[in-house]
Amino acid sequence: MTIGGTDYFFAAQPVGNQAFVLLRPKSVTKSQLTPFVEGLLIATLAGGALAAVAAFILARRIARPVVRVADAARDLARGTHPEPVPIEGAAELATLARAFNDMAVQLSQAREAERNFLLSVSHELKTPLTAIRGYAEALREGAVTAQDAAETVAVEAARLERLVGDLLDLARMNRTDFSVHNSEIDLTEVADDAVRRYQPQADAFGVELSVVAESGPAPALADADRVLQVVSNLVENALRLAPPGGEIRLVTAPGLLRVEDTGPGLKPEEHEHAFERFYLHERYGRERPVGTGLGLAIVKELTQAMGGTVEVDSVAGRLTTFTVRLAVPARQPAATA
Repeated sequence: MTIGGTDYFFAAQPVGNQAFVLLRPKSVTKSQLTPFVEGLLIATLAGGALAAVAAFILARRIARPVVRVADAARDLARGTHPEPVPIEGAAELATLARAFNDMAVQLSQAREAERNFLLSVSHELKTPLTAIRGYAEALREGAVTAQDAAETVAVEAARLERLVGDLLDLARMNRTDFSVHNSEIDLTEVADDAVRRYQPQADAFGVELSVVAESGPAPALADADRVLQVVSNLVENALRLAPPGGEIRLVTAPGLLRVEDTGPGLKPEEHEHAFERFYLHERYGRERPVGTGLGLAIVKELTQAMGGTVEVDSVAGRLTTFTVRLAVPARQPAATA
């Protein structure tokens, strides 16, 4: 039959009082392809639109944290301190934000430490230079004798030389070519050498300076010259504060060296800062003209370079103890004190 200009095959079956008729277009491809194509196009367009929306949302979620980190990094490069980057998004993005925040905090602390260090160094350099300039002007005007001016200039020049030497030591320690040559040494001999160096100063200050060998020889694996520098800096630190009639003891044992002084001691909150550059010098360094304020920082750097440790213990008003622990030869037991 023909319906609406389209030819159909049909089959009919009576069903009760009605008829059930099946129709099938005579040409299937011509009559049924269009609905399928239309449906496929609609589904494709809908899927593409949904995929584009999902991709846009996902890209925003990924790009937004990355853009925030990039903007904060640019602020950091310009020298400003950006606000912490929000930790959000996927695990990888959260890890990136957390790492950036940690880096920003550490960089800020490093910049502040560098600023404080430069201010402290400038202050320490300014003091002897001011004295040299003052005596030079006084000598030019005839206010002081040449002998007095020469003595003051010599003392202040020596102080400048020591400060510059300490700065160079610290600079070398931060370089990869700084090396320590460890060998078996006797800490008691090093302590005796340090006492001979500083005995005149101790006598001038009225301070008793002595070596106490708890077990005779005190073997250790370290660099003898560097250990002497460590002990010298610790003795200088003690001489700056030990009162007249006070005592400084250098106690040695296998792998251990303690420098004890009967000075004013340290406050509990100062222990963790004791080895920072100029920290204790700013608080106690005006008592006597000994040291430059860099000694304890050098002590820590050198001790660690030799594979050892250094720590401080103090009872306010009574006793301060700096303890250096170094490796000992295999046949020697390490000290436990």
